Amino acid sequence: MNNIIKEFKQKTTQNGLRVFLVTLLLLIGLVAVNLLAGLLPSRVTEIDISADKMYSVSNTAARELAKLRDDVAVYYLVSGGEGALVDETRHTKLFLDKLSDCSSHIRFRVIDTAESPTFATSLGLTEAVENNSIVVKSEKRARVIAPSDLFYYHIEGVGKMTAAEAQQAVYMIQMYYGQTVTPSYHFDGEGQLLSAINYVTTDTLPKIYALDGHSEIALSASLAEMLSLQNMEVATLTLLKSESVPRIAICFFSTVRRLI
Repeated sequence: MNNIIKEFKQKTTQNGLRVFLVTLLLLIGLVAVNLLAGLLPSRVTEIDISADKMYSVSNTAARELAKLRDDVAVYYLVSGGEGALVDETRHTKLFLDKLSDCSSHIRFRVIDTAESPTFATSLGLTEAVENNSIVVKSEKRARVIAPSDLFYYHIEGVGKMTAAEAQQAVYMIQMYYGQTVTPSYHFDGEGQLLSAINYVTTDTLPKIYALDGHSEIALSASLAEMLSLQNMEVATLTLLKSESVPRIAICFFSTVRRLI
């Protein structure tokens, strides 16, 4: 009887030891996996779960960026640095991480403007740069992308606007027309960044002249924005006052109401 009890205790001890070792190995494995996951960049560990993949880089854009031959620096200016990234700013960084993966010529950094308040000035920028802006810079030139250019709301027939403007537009439409509209939310990171990278790397910038002096209709905001994204500078040309047509002109256009 004593032998049976002794043998039972030995087996129980051995089984308990095995369970303990297996549990310990599992815990060590989980800790190791978590440590390795913590070392991986956010572009790998975070997944874009938005409905239309708005924070991802399209295949078309990736192919265009792969052709890049000039070095481009992309700076995300955030007060508080990476530790202050939440919601829209965190999603923006995720997008910029993925963008920089598309080309070895793109260098991306998050700049803590609280620690480096004169960073924008050190890049040669003279205009004021608001918090959460993106600066795209090459040896040729630089461009600043404001937060309102990245995130915006849109109402059909009204156009692009900020959150406050969209709220006011919804109220006015409801009040005067009795209609309820829901603004659509957009992130134009890809369009803005591709335009900025093209702007800072191209050798020559096209210039378009809008004819003036015959009661022409002013350019619409949507057309002006489209030309800006295509990195085309728009200037006014009054033929009656100009001695000659500029030779550097790429294109002339006019939205004429009437000439006589």
